[in-house]
Amino acid sequence: VINNPALEYNKLYKYQNNTWSINMIDKNNMIVLNLDFDKIRQLAVQQIKDKKPVLFTALVSNIDTRIGKSGDSFMKLGQYDFDNLLDINTDLSKADAAYTEGTVDHEMLITGLTVNNDKPIWWKVENSWGGKVGEKGYFTMSDDWFARYTHDISIPKRDLPDDIAKLFKQKPITRKPWEIL
Repeated sequence: VINNPALEYNKLYKYQNNTWSINMIDKNNMIVLNLDFDKIRQLAVQQIKDKKPVLFTALVSNIDTRIGKSGDSFMKLGQYDFDNLLDINTDLSKADAAYTEGTVDHEMLITGLTVNNDKPIWWKVENSWGGKVGEKGYFTMSDDWFARYTHDISIPKRDLPDDIAKLFKQKPITRKPWEIL
Protein backbone atom coordinates (compact mmCIF):
# COMPACT_ATOMS: atom_id res chain seq x y z
CA VAL A 1 0.00 0.00 0.00
CA ILE A 2 1.24 3.47 -0.83
CA ASN A 3 0.51 7.00 0.28
CA ASN A 4 0.58 9.57 -2.50
CA PRO A 5 -1.74 12.51 -1.81
CA ALA A 6 -1.36 13.62 -5.45
CA LEU A 7 -3.33 10.54 -6.54
CA GLU A 8 -6.86 9.47 -5.71
CA TYR A 9 -7.15 7.41 -2.53
CA ASN A 10 -8.67 3.92 -2.37
CA LYS A 11 -7.64 3.24 -5.97
CA LEU A 12 -5.33 0.60 -7.39
CA TYR A 13 -2.41 1.72 -9.53
CA LYS A 14 -0.16 -0.33 -11.77
CA TYR A 15 3.45 0.44 -12.64
CA GLN A 16 4.15 0.40 -16.38
CA ASN A 17 7.75 -0.49 -17.28
CA ASN A 18 9.01 0.97 -14.04
CA THR A 19 12.76 1.33 -14.51
CA TRP A 20 13.57 2.38 -10.94
CA SER A 21 12.49 -0.99 -9.58
CA ILE A 22 14.56 -3.13 -11.94
CA ASN A 23 15.83 -5.19 -9.00
CA MET A 24 12.34 -6.53 -8.31
CA ILE A 25 10.94 -9.72 -9.78
CA ASP A 26 7.89 -9.18 -11.98
CA LYS A 27 8.30 -5.40 -11.62
CA ASN A 28 6.04 -4.62 -14.57
CA ASN A 29 3.08 -6.23 -12.89
CA MET A 30 3.40 -4.44 -9.56
CA ILE A 31 0.04 -3.20 -8.34
CA VAL A 32 -0.34 -0.87 -5.36
CA LEU A 33 -3.26 0.54 -3.42
CA ASN A 34 -3.13 4.25 -2.57
CA LEU A 35 -4.46 4.97 0.93
CA ASP A 36 -4.60 8.08 3.08
CA PHE A 37 -1.87 8.08 5.66
CA ASP A 38 -4.14 7.50 8.66
CA LYS A 39 -5.02 4.10 7.19
CA ILE A 40 -1.36 3.33 6.48
CA ARG A 41 -0.50 4.23 10.07
CA GLN A 42 -3.31 2.01 11.40
CA LEU A 43 -2.06 -0.93 9.33
CA ALA A 44 1.50 -0.44 10.58
CA VAL A 45 0.39 -0.16 14.21
CA GLN A 46 -1.65 -3.35 13.93
CA GLN A 47 1.28 -5.24 12.42
CA ILE A 48 3.57 -4.15 15.26
CA LYS A 49 0.91 -5.06 17.86
CA ASP A 50 0.74 -8.49 16.18
CA LYS A 51 4.54 -8.72 16.59
CA LYS A 52 5.17 -8.52 12.84
CA PRO A 53 7.75 -6.11 11.42
CA VAL A 54 6.73 -3.64 8.71
CA LEU A 55 8.85 -3.11 5.62
CA PHE A 56 8.59 0.49 4.40
CA THR A 57 10.18 2.80 1.86
CA ALA A 58 10.85 6.46 2.46
CA LEU A 59 12.89 9.43 1.36
CA VAL A 60 15.79 9.45 3.83
CA SER A 61 18.05 11.83 1.92
CA ASN A 62 16.14 14.82 3.24
CA ILE A 63 16.94 17.58 5.69
CA ASP A 64 14.95 15.94 8.47
CA THR A 65 17.04 12.76 8.64
CA ARG A 66 20.11 12.74 10.83
CA ILE A 67 22.41 9.80 10.37
CA GLY A 68 25.26 9.40 12.80
CA LYS A 69 26.90 6.96 15.13
CA SER A 70 26.30 6.00 18.76
CA GLY A 71 22.58 6.56 18.93
CA ASP A 72 22.71 9.83 17.01
CA SER A 73 20.45 8.68 14.18
CA PHE A 74 16.89 9.81 14.14
CA MET A 75 14.21 10.95 11.78
CA LYS A 76 12.21 13.92 13.06
CA LEU A 77 10.65 16.93 11.39
CA GLY A 78 12.04 20.38 12.12
CA GLN A 79 15.54 19.43 13.20
CA TYR A 80 16.94 22.38 11.29
CA ASP A 81 15.34 25.79 10.83
CA PHE A 82 16.21 26.54 7.20
CA ASP A 83 13.26 28.90 6.77
CA ASN A 84 14.68 31.39 9.27
CA LEU A 85 18.30 30.75 8.44
CA LEU A 86 17.86 31.30 4.71
CA ASP A 87 14.75 33.51 4.86
CA ILE A 88 12.79 31.16 2.61
CA ASN A 89 9.63 29.12 2.88
CA THR A 90 10.36 25.41 2.56
CA ASP A 91 6.88 24.29 3.61
CA LEU A 92 5.42 22.11 0.87
CA SER A 93 2.57 19.67 1.09
CA LYS A 94 3.49 16.01 0.75
CA ALA A 95 1.75 15.97 -2.65
CA ASP A 96 3.78 18.95 -3.94
CA ALA A 97 7.00 17.65 -2.44
CA ALA A 98 6.67 14.37 -4.35
CA TYR A 99 7.56 16.30 -7.49
CA THR A 100 10.35 18.42 -5.98
CA GLU A 101 12.12 16.30 -3.37
CA GLY A 102 12.38 13.26 -5.56
CA THR A 103 11.16 9.80 -4.85
CA VAL A 104 11.85 7.23 -2.16
CA ASP A 105 15.46 6.19 -1.77
CA HIS A 106 15.64 3.65 1.04
CA GLU A 107 13.91 0.62 2.53
CA MET A 108 13.88 -0.09 6.25
CA LEU A 109 12.01 -2.20 8.77
CA ILE A 110 9.75 -0.95 11.56
CA THR A 111 10.19 -3.25 14.54
CA GLY A 112 8.55 -1.40 17.41
CA LEU A 113 6.67 1.67 18.50
CA THR A 114 5.92 3.96 21.42
CA VAL A 115 2.35 5.15 21.90
CA ASN A 116 0.77 7.79 24.11
CA ASN A 117 -3.02 7.66 24.59
CA ASP A 118 -3.21 5.07 21.77
CA LYS A 119 -1.44 7.46 19.37
CA PRO A 120 1.95 6.53 17.85
CA ILE A 121 4.71 8.92 18.93
CA TRP A 122 7.96 7.13 18.03
CA TRP A 123 8.76 4.17 15.80
CA LYS A 124 11.75 1.86 16.18
CA VAL A 125 13.43 1.34 12.81
CA GLU A 126 15.98 -1.28 11.86
CA ASN A 127 18.21 0.03 9.11
CA SER A 128 20.05 -2.13 6.58
CA TRP A 129 23.41 -0.36 6.96
CA GLY A 130 24.59 -2.54 9.81
CA GLY A 131 25.41 -1.96 13.45
CA LYS A 132 27.91 0.88 12.98
CA VAL A 133 25.20 3.43 12.23
CA GLY A 134 22.58 4.54 14.72
CA GLU A 135 22.16 2.60 17.93
CA LYS A 136 23.56 -0.77 16.82
CA GLY A 137 21.73 -0.41 13.49
CA TYR A 138 18.48 1.03 14.86
CA PHE A 139 17.01 4.51 14.36
CA THR A 140 14.24 6.40 16.09
CA MET A 141 11.55 7.83 13.81
CA SER A 142 8.93 10.35 14.93
CA ASP A 143 5.37 9.77 13.79
CA ASP A 144 5.28 13.09 11.94
CA TRP A 145 8.42 12.12 9.97
CA PHE A 146 6.82 8.75 9.19
CA ALA A 147 3.74 10.51 7.80
CA ARG A 148 5.73 13.06 5.77
CA TYR A 149 8.41 10.91 4.12
CA THR A 150 7.01 7.38 3.94
CA HIS A 151 5.78 6.33 0.53
CA ASP A 152 4.69 2.76 1.12
CA ILE A 153 4.51 -0.12 3.55
CA SER A 154 4.31 -3.81 2.75
CA ILE A 155 1.51 -5.70 4.46
CA PRO A 156 0.60 -9.30 3.56
CA LYS A 157 -2.87 -9.37 2.00
CA ARG A 158 -3.97 -11.90 4.62
CA ASP A 159 -3.37 -9.23 7.29
CA LEU A 160 -5.47 -6.53 5.63
CA PRO A 161 -8.89 -5.67 7.07
CA ASP A 162 -11.78 -6.75 4.83
CA ASP A 163 -12.70 -3.18 3.83
CA ILE A 164 -9.18 -2.59 2.48
CA ALA A 165 -8.70 -6.08 1.01
CA LYS A 166 -11.83 -5.68 -1.13
CA LEU A 167 -10.28 -2.62 -2.80
CA PHE A 168 -7.81 -4.95 -4.53
CA LYS A 169 -10.69 -6.29 -6.65
CA GLN A 170 -10.98 -3.12 -8.74
CA LYS A 171 -9.25 -2.63 -12.09
CA PRO A 172 -5.90 -0.87 -11.62
CA ILE A 173 -5.12 2.48 -13.20
CA THR A 174 -1.93 2.19 -15.25
CA ARG A 175 0.69 4.89 -14.68
CA LYS A 176 3.22 5.76 -17.37
CA PRO A 177 6.92 5.32 -16.54
CA TRP A 178 7.44 9.09 -16.15
CA GLU A 179 4.48 9.56 -13.83
CA ILE A 180 5.18 9.52 -10.12
CA LEU A 181 3.51 6.76 -8.22
